[in-house]
Amino acid sequence: PLAPPAAPPDPLPPPDPASRAKLRYHRLRLSTLLGTIGVLIVASNVGTILSATLVNDHPVALIALSARSRHLLLAVAAGIDPLPYFLVGFARLMVPAVAFYLLGRWYGDGAIRWMERTAPSYGAILRQLEQWFDKARLLVVAIAPNNPVCLFAGAAGMTWGAFLAANAIGTVVRLVLVR
Repeated sequence: PLAPPAAPPDPLPPPDPASRAKLRYHRLRLSTLLGTIGVLIVASNVGTILSATLVNDHPVALIALSARSRHLLLAVAAGIDPLPYFLVGFARLMVPAVAFYLLGRWYGDGAIRWMERTAPSYGAILRQLEQWFDKARLLVVAIAPNNPVCLFAGAAGMTWGAFLAANAIGTVVRLVLVR
């Protein structure tokens, strides 16, 4: 009589506890980053929808939800005090900058390609920014501290200190010019 065939060997051994913990950490980190970005996008859209209602009575809430240039201008025109304008505006502009920097830092070129896929209309702009970024990264971050530039800064391995300094300077200059 023929013996039953042996079960095929398991192609992948079960991961050890350290590998499982590392995988959970990476998933949590990515989920936190993408969750933060998602919350910021929703907040920005809510700010845009409610801007006409918020601008006169709650300009600080408006720029906390969305610090787009038009909302900053509306808040200034509504008479927002300088201290909350600068503090809230600075914080609201820096939070997504840091999130996109970390996304680029931790996930590199894959994060840039993800951004190109999720925003295909920006593909050509992203490629142009990438070329400029390779030539003058500190200057580009200071002049245009926006989400794609922050992503490039992280993916290019720009140091945390250099990124924060250039981005903070660019953000303060933007707030002063709008004011």
